[in-house]
Amino acid sequence: MKADETAKLRDALADRLRREGADDLAIKLDRCGQDMNLVCVNCGTSKKTITHCKLKWCPACQRMIAAKRSNRLKNALLKFEFPLFVTLTMANSEDPESVRILRRAFGKLRNRRLWKDTVRGGVAAIEITNIGNGWHPHLHAFVDCQWLAIKTPQPPRNLKRADKEIYYEYAKKELSMTWAGILGQDEAIVLATRAQGAKTVKEVLKYSVKGSDLIDSPDPIAPMIRMLEMTRLITTFGSLYGMGKQLDEEEEKHECQCEKCKEVKSLVPEYVLTYIMRHG
Repeated sequence: MKADETAKLRDALADRLRREGADDLAIKLDRCGQDMNLVCVNCGTSKKTITHCKLKWCPACQRMIAAKRSNRLKNALLKFEFPLFVTLTMANSEDPESVRILRRAFGKLRNRRLWKDTVRGGVAAIEITNIGNGWHPHLHAFVDCQWLAIKTPQPPRNLKRADKEIYYEYAKKELSMTWAGILGQDEAIVLATRAQGAKTVKEVLKYSVKGSDLIDSPDPIAPMIRMLEMTRLITTFGSLYGMGKQLDEEEEKHECQCEKCKEVKSLVPEYVLTYIMRHG
């Protein structure tokens, strides 16, 4: 999507939030995409730039955030011996709290033998969609796992493909039943397939919610956005434990490095420097 298209989407989202009375959220988007002149307090070099709100639900900043996440984790993920792409879903809900329910449920799954004894490590990210049947939180994970099952044995290598499919189906049912039990549901849709390298990394670490989904949502979006702001949507575990928190901390940084003198944290908005010089 082009820059002007994402800008229009961002403005439309801000308008939607104002109609819901969430002016505080709309103002955050208003500050994004503004022209600004930065000045280096070390060498005096000036630089023109555009402001970025870096909000995970901002249509204009999502692509940038997703790319940084992917680049940060890609090398580690592509070294996995048995890369597996896992998707876990839950029933739709009109309650934004469903996002935290999903996150807590995934934490419980990681403490079950099915996961602890088979998964070496990985990363998981929560995504939210809404096509008219309430919010649909689901989780995508990129994990290092040879066989995601305990009760179902791994099929012999020399077995025919058609016969292996029977093992795969039982393993899928085992994961589905375990996940549904944690959620307190009768059933739950799950998916587990071999990961396709960098393509799967991008799929897992993409935006948490599409701006277009928010604008078109038949349900109020401000409560869900507030929930997203309060919830860590990326989790790393096992061999990658702690990297998710590092990603969050890096995304919160708003520092810039001067391209000329290479001084870090030396660039400040020109209006700030002008104010300091005038008022001491």
